[in-house]
Amino acid sequence: MKAPTFISNTADEKHCVQASVGMVLGYFLPERSFSMPELEKLTGFVEGKGAWEMEELLNYESLGLQARVIVKMSYEEFAKRGFEYLAEVDGPEIAEWAEANTGDIELEKGRAAKVTKKRIHSFRIPTQEDIKEFLVDKWLVMIGVNSRKLSGKSGFSGHRVLIYGANAKGVIM
Repeated sequence: MKAPTFISNTADEKHCVQASVGMVLGYFLPERSFSMPELEKLTGFVEGKGAWEMEELLNYESLGLQARVIVKMSYEEFAKRGFEYLAEVDGPEIAEWAEANTGDIELEKGRAAKVTKKRIHSFRIPTQEDIKEFLVDKWLVMIGVNSRKLSGKSGFSGHRVLIYGANAKGVIM
């Protein structure tokens, strides 16, 4: 699989989701161009905060693209309980980070309920085998990571990366 055209996160470091989505859209829809404001709208970006994945998942179909999401969080349960449920699944540190760094929780809970109806969500822990299978099928894979851990620091800060290949040593992001 060829590498997608790289789109950088912005200086405020709040647009990793939009950069990843922009790379995916550029790869599969090369005839179209998406500005950062368009990517913000497609992903439900909240100024100064960031974005969850729900709005983008709701928008892929209208762009003629398929999406699948594998997460250990049940969107159905998240839609009911929000941050309380997130704290149970991912721990209080991640739930507190999400509360401080993302947008309107009630809006996201509603979006999560809509994603559940699309039946594109698998409620389980994703595996390396999942990534390999998607890549073999010519999909690009976006994953959420702890950028602090990647930087060798303690604590949590959510970040999105795009995987477009793999080899014997690991994945290519």
